Amino acid sequence: MAPERIDPRVEGLGRLALVGGTEGMERPFFMDRFEVTRGQFAAYLSALGKSPPPQLRKEWGGARPSPAQEDWPVTRVSPSQALAFARWRGMRLPRLKEWEWAVGIRGGKKESFPWGEEFDRAHWDELKCNTAELGLGRPANVGTFELGATRGTRIYDLVGNVAEWVRLPPSYPSSLGEGASPGERPAENLALRFSLEACLLAFPGRVPSWWAGLFPVLAPLGRREWEALQRPWAWVGWSYASRMERVGHTIPGRVSPRKGWEEWASTVGFRCAADPEELWAWFLSRNGPSLEGATGKTVARFLARFREVFLPLLRKSPLRAGDPTRRKRISSLLQ
Repeated sequence: MAPERIDPRVEGLGRLALVGGTEGMERPFFMDRFEVTRGQFAAYLSALGKSPPPQLRKEWGGARPSPAQEDWPVTRVSPSQALAFARWRGMRLPRLKEWEWAVGIRGGKKESFPWGEEFDRAHWDELKCNTAELGLGRPANVGTFELGATRGTRIYDLVGNVAEWVRLPPSYPSSLGEGASPGERPAENLALRFSLEACLLAFPGRVPSWWAGLFPVLAPLGRREWEALQRPWAWVGWSYASRMERVGHTIPGRVSPRKGWEEWASTVGFRCAADPEELWAWFLSRNGPSLEGATGKTVARFLARFREVFLPLLRKSPLRAGDPTRRKRISSLLQ
């Protein structure tokens, strides 16, 4: 008899780290310990009955990645595609502050790298991260570099392998101003970029910049997608193709914009994050994962592991919040 299949949306629950909850980051949040892999993204597409977009089909050489590359981080995924995957899991993309906190905090002290203060090029063979100094020239399986993982939370590849999409705060400056070189500009607001591109293609050389504000009315995007794209996005960290000495010796606070107009580079991937309240709402919703069978056992193990986080949410959430049957089941798992 074949084993019962687990909902692929919950398979990553056991690989989440709880970060924050201390001075400087009072609100804890969950973050993937590993970058999202090609295999995970292929499972997501299969679950929704979707074919890979052209850029992924070309990268994978077919409808699925090869078995040898299933644990490589997925790349050539735009912010909107990454966000769709994260929402499918009841999560989102990390905020810039969350990524900085995950990469640079150790017991209340900021450090320059996930492994501490030292960046010793003379001992790069210690395999702390997959950047150009290593010479591999391609992604590696996620979680390969044990010495480069964060202390305590064991989050891997925050430096190297691939850079990662994060969400910037609304107050972050736009990159569409003049005078900044590609390496100096803050991250770009994708919605405004798409607006300008569409207008300029339609009326080359004759479109004032303020016309970009009219594009949301005309764009064939749903409201939710448009609102998501209006938030500025950037990538952070370094990839297997970038050299660390070119960008200095400190990681926290460095945000690198995507250069040019391409959104599907082979050096940028992502991982997911969520506030406890976001996962709680997903578990309670009718669209959440099954609470029975193998999938339910996976959810139960996760809730038991982080009982001190979710039990207060059960006590303070309205009695009518979520599906009543699911709420009763989750309550029994937490008590």
